[in-house]
Amino acid sequence: MLVKSNLEWSGLSFQHFQKLCLHFAQNNFRDCNFEEFLKEGNDQEGIDLLSIQQPGGKFITIQCKRVDSFPDSKAKKAIQEFVENYFLREASIFILAVSCPIGERAKKYLLKSAKEIRGNFNVELRIWDRSYLEEQLRKEYTLVSLFFGPQVAHHHCFAPSYFPRTKTFEPVKPYIERKITPFLRVDNSLFRWWNIPKESIQTLSSVINNNRLTAKRICLIADAYQGKTFLFRQTAYELQNLSIPFSPLLIELKFQVSQPIASMLDQHFGIWKTVPAKDTILLIDGMDEVPSEKFYEMLLHIKAFSNSHPYITLVFSCRKLFFEHHKIEQVLSDFSIYELYPLSEADVKGFILARLHNRAGEFERLVSAGELQNFLYHPFYLTNLIETFQISPANLPGSKVGVVEQFIDKAYSEESHRRISGGKALKDRRITYRHAIQKLAFALQLAGRNALTEEEAQFLFTEEEMELLQHNSLITAHLEQWSFANALFQEHLAALALLKMDFAQIISFISVGKKIKKVRTKWIQTVASLLS
Repeated sequence: MLVKSNLEWSGLSFQHFQKLCLHFAQNNFRDCNFEEFLKEGNDQEGIDLLSIQQPGGKFITIQCKRVDSFPDSKAKKAIQEFVENYFLREASIFILAVSCPIGERAKKYLLKSAKEIRGNFNVELRIWDRSYLEEQLRKEYTLVSLFFGPQVAHHHCFAPSYFPRTKTFEPVKPYIERKITPFLRVDNSLFRWWNIPKESIQTLSSVINNNRLTAKRICLIADAYQGKTFLFRQTAYELQNLSIPFSPLLIELKFQVSQPIASMLDQHFGIWKTVPAKDTILLIDGMDEVPSEKFYEMLLHIKAFSNSHPYITLVFSCRKLFFEHHKIEQVLSDFSIYELYPLSEADVKGFILARLHNRAGEFERLVSAGELQNFLYHPFYLTNLIETFQISPANLPGSKVGVVEQFIDKAYSEESHRRISGGKALKDRRITYRHAIQKLAFALQLAGRNALTEEEAQFLFTEEEMELLQHNSLITAHLEQWSFANALFQEHLAALALLKMDFAQIISFISVGKKIKKVRTKWIQTVASLLS
């Protein structure tokens, strides 16, 4: 048996009552886009809230009455305001929301009016009186918490146990806390971090939870193996365990076939539609895992779901190279673009200490001796170096060349499952895959550059090679320029290309001078890798 309602309606102003009705309508008409119609004091045509025009060409309209009593005289006036104005012939549903009980005479009048309006104008009249709203708000823990207070919500609502959790998320272990920041397009990809205001650097869960009742549209971009998947899993855990919890739904696209998002949710989270829309957070991880010929189709699925479910927060992740190549910013123009913020020295040291405890000092000494410090600021390399050290400190590469070789092999291994055109796995194109990355490294070394434009890449590489390069975790992109995530990868892979040449060819590429040959500055590290 439900406890008696303790909602204090007298404490709500008209503006707050109208906002409450707005959010309640948005949660319950999931495919409609409601907004406030004009401001108080204007000629509002007998309505306060209005849905965007429906596919059938009709509106849903709501008139809000924040009153302490509602006799038949007020009921007559409310109906008169509606039937004498424009939306009588443009609406399919007219809702009268009243913050108090409705008297018997008023009820009889509204029942009679409902029949007349339906018969004469084919408009359905619905009544949201205090009794109806209080009963429905038992399922709206978030709204009651925000409008009446958390203690009231605790006693009045079914939540937080109300949320039908299709999955209980656990904290990611081990985990490096990651921050995100709005994506900035500046010419120098390193300098862009210097100009970001401190308040713009936030966790993903805090961005989602800010302005709780406002649905977010977020595309999160980062280079390969920067921790996007772990961030999504940790964010799902954090959102599920807030004092006013969300209901997160996590889809990892590497396990999916391309289909409408709602179909995926129906298959994996059959009860997702029973959760209030504004409590639902949809996290879609791994757009870059979608086969190339299905990528644009999946973008359109995301766009379609976003349009048809405007009050569900939707966040998806993608590698920067795919983001640039497929012009995602143009296709999903209403999405805010964020990127992962780099790890700080404190982040790195804290993670090393958490993983290695009293052996952290020994690990840091070996890293310093091998001049491997720069690799610690990439989560993939950091975790792999720690895991190698934990097996045996002697296995830790003693030089940059050694660690580069190890990471290149690891990257190939990690990427092998990814699907390309025709549903084929990358491992089925291993030879072409390796050839393309060495060809890119050699071309950049030969040109004395660290990046090339996508147009230049199209000139140098076949369509198949371009697709394989997009899936290579050693490649990054910024402002439509492709480069290696670390210059050492470029130099080492160029050295592997040189290995296939005879001595005369090598000398012709790497040296300068006619009588006395000198190694070009750009090729010194490459030659060192070759000789190693």
